Amino acid sequence: TYRLKVEGIPVTVLQKSFMYFLNESGERVRVFELGSDGLFVFEYLPIDDLNDLIKMQNDDSSVLTIPVSGQIYESAPGDIGKGEPVFVTDEHGELLALTFTSDQGRFRFEELRPLANYVFQFSEDSHAAHMRLDSQEGDVLVNINRGVAHFKRLQAEEAIKLVDEHNRPIFIREDEVFIIRNIYYKFDSINLNAVAQSQLVQLSEIMKRNTQIEITLASHTDSRGEDAYNLRLSEKRAAGAMAFLMAQGVRQEAMVAIGYGESVLLNSCDDGDECGEKLHALNRRTEIAIHLKEEH
Repeated sequence: TYRLKVEGIPVTVLQKSFMYFLNESGERVRVFELGSDGLFVFEYLPIDDLNDLIKMQNDDSSVLTIPVSGQIYESAPGDIGKGEPVFVTDEHGELLALTFTSDQGRFRFEELRPLANYVFQFSEDSHAAHMRLDSQEGDVLVNINRGVAHFKRLQAEEAIKLVDEHNRPIFIREDEVFIIRNIYYKFDSINLNAVAQSQLVQLSEIMKRNTQIEITLASHTDSRGEDAYNLRLSEKRAAGAMAFLMAQGVRQEAMVAIGYGESVLLNSCDDGDECGEKLHALNRRTEIAIHLKEEH
């Protein structure tokens, strides 16, 4: 039995915080409520008992998320160090996530619900006066006023309003591409594991709740193997994901499946480059682009 304490987080955040225990597939099987003191007790579980744990429902996670990263500084980039808390909320003040700066005031949120507007908040004693955010269109500079910064990710005319699998509003742009979490493949395999299937079930719920959209499933491989073979492999992977969605009740005409083989890599792990397995695995992925259905 272990007693653990979470420090450096305001009481108002701790009161809404939980610690999750995951199995090896990334599924939630236990939850611990932190409470205002940040303490919780973790009871050791023998390895033989793990198989008997029942998977919890992921009530708050979403399959469509975006990363947001940036840097805060007072006068010049680099003058704020690590450990500064960065809160992000929606327009109504609902806390979405919390992270802490790393070196030189850099921070990153890996998975945020896609919204048109975000509000960033900082601690009362923070010296941060400026924030630089990375975006698809390039760097965005935002001033911080009294510990608060407002970021408009989408203009009103380009924002498409949908609902996610939990019926919460989300906002995307036409043809925005999402890398669906955990739909990765083992080397030379087209099989979807349990976690990938769970993600596609959530995507099917989004498709059924938003009948005005269509999607393109784009599958990619890493660079190992012959180009022609990888192209065929990626086509089979995209078709497999599409077939799984059809089995969940998604209309075939609302989807297009495309395989790109190794032609679109996310890193420098090209033919002949020395890369570890984790870097190669990032290129074995399925991307989802969402479009509005054309009116006929």
